Amino acid sequence: MPRLVKHTAHGPSVVKTPKGDEVHVCRCGLTKNPQGLCDGSHTKTLDEKEGEVCCYDESGERKYLQKENKSEHHCYCNHHE
Repeated sequence: MPRLVKHTAHGPSVVKTPKGDEVHVCRCGLTKNPQGLCDGSHTKTLDEKEGEVCCYDESGERKYLQKENKSEHHCYCNHHE
């Protein structure tokens, strides 16, 4: 069953390894990196307006969710059909 997951971060978390290297872990949910590391996709989210709920299709195009009631959102993207 498909799920919508709400991400609110606009950038990665920086984690230091035991060797002192920095690893950038995706928090926006848009990375194409199979290990979940940041690939810069969060730059697409920087101009999202406060209070808007967006989803992104497989090509990275932004779509907006339309509220029908307080507890339910409907996404018009085809990535989760």
